[in-house]
Amino acid sequence: MAAIIESTLKTEKLVKPINPDSSNWYIPARSLKFSSKLGIANEIDMEGRILKVTGKEKYLNTDDLADLEGTPVRLYLNPGGCGPNDGIFFSRNAYKTLDAHSLIPEKYTIRLEIFSIGENEIKDDIEIIQ
Repeated sequence: MAAIIESTLKTEKLVKPINPDSSNWYIPARSLKFSSKLGIANEIDMEGRILKVTGKEKYLNTDDLADLEGTPVRLYLNPGGCGPNDGIFFSRNAYKTLDAHSLIPEKYTIRLEIFSIGENEIKDDIEIIQ
């Protein structure tokens, strides 16, 4: 089972996880549909992979984005840290991978599969698109 989350890439400098490996880049997910549903109240690390990256505008170069599909990523969940949304922050290594493909926050949508949260695997399928 897995959680599929699709959302716009964003950046946040102030309200990010305490973990020093966390970058400023994240995707938001509705807290009611993710952390609250799973009973997560504190920051936690997650494992997943990138399923797809798409440009929000037609003029954006998307030729090399297929290279990102299937890329494993380490993530950090900041539950309810970004208003009514959870922040799913990318690790520094994941950030470097996204940055190497010239992604720009607010201009790209990322679809992730999250298969473990902390020590636990996800027991039910969840899909959040926002």
